Amino acid sequence: MSSNPLYGERREFRHLLAHQAFPQVSRMLRVPRRARVTAQTYGGDTVTIEADVIARSGEWLCVAQPDGETPWNAWVHKDCCEPV
Repeated sequence: MSSNPLYGERREFRHLLAHQAFPQVSRMLRVPRRARVTAQTYGGDTVTIEADVIARSGEWLCVAQPDGETPWNAWVHKDCCEPV
């Protein structure tokens, strides 16, 4: 488990999608688009989930992975996403 430095809460991050990039400039989509995302998690597993694509930066897409009350946002390559 890791401690969230902002809130001090204990939490497991292994199931969350790992960032593949950290774009400096991006644009939010006016309307999120649903996609099937296949990518690696922080635990090292490759998973396929459905998530909303919420932003774009060139070849990189920001997806909002459902995770309780607050979604986890991760940047993945566009080839990891298939429109649903």
